[in-house]
Order: sequence, then structure tokens, then C-alpha cells
Amino acid sequence: MGQQEKFVLEVAKIWRMHKKQELRFLAMMRLEVAPALRKLCACGHISSVLCQKEIEFLYDSARNCFDDGDLRSIYVQETNALKYSDIKYGLQQIYGTQQELLRYYNEYIEENILNEDSHRICQDHYVQLLKLDASIKKELRSFDLQIRQAYLVVA
Repeated sequence: MGQQEKFVLEVAKIWRMHKKQELRFLAMMRLEVAPALRKLCACGHISSVLCQKEIEFLYDSARNCFDDGDLRSIYVQETNALKYSDIKYGLQQIYGTQQELLRYYNEYIEENILNEDSHRICQDHYVQLLKLDASIKKELRSFDLQIRQAYLVVA
């Protein structure tokens, strides 16, 4: 497999991860949670959508239009609706996907298979993902410290 083919496959993998993360943030925002967590999920959702758009640009610039499909045709199964008791599970899923994304980006940046523009875009994504990761860790730690009542909205 050539460098170009490997790059296209890896970019598609990152796009799928961002799509999965987008759906997880949306599922979490459907729950009745505290405003701070809702704001974090909204920021994460927007970040995922923007990263997907930029990844699409990288993919389209490198793909072979005859052999490689369109990224938007990839179907990612939506996360099942979470229940009130699943807030911690949802946060853990978001955190796990975030860690995978950081690992993938770190590998691509270090492998130097990217051209200059792609490298810059991936570095920007990595920095933003690190900031979001810190916020997710903070929310998960707060939840682990038995501050669950802060996550449920009082009606």
C-alpha cells in the first residue's frame, strides 16, 4: 500500500472517529444535565463538526475520485439514547473516544506522512482536542467525586 493510499485510509478513520464523537456529544446534550456539562457538550459537538469539515477537505485533496468514496456516504451508527443513570457512562464514552482521537492525531503528526497544510491542520486539531480533553477529564472527575446532583437539572 502506497503512502497516498495509507493517508486516505487514515484520514477516513479520523473522520469516522469525529463523527462518532459528534453523535456522542449530541446524545449527552439530549439528557437533562447541568448547564456547564451542556456547554461542554455543545463545544465538543461544534468542534467535532468543524474537524470533520477540515478532514473532508484533506480527504478530498488526496483521494482518487475513481476508487475512493465520499466521506459523507460513511454511515456511523448513532449512539443509543442515554438514560439519566447513563450520564457517567456517556462521559466515559466521550472521554475514551477523545483519547483515541488524540492518539491518532499524535501518530499522524509524528509519522510525517502529511504535507505542510495537512500537518498544520492536524496540529491545530490536536491542540483543540487537548483543551477539550482537559475539560472532559474535569467533568468526569467531578462526577467521580459523587457530585452527581450537579448534573441533574432541578425542575
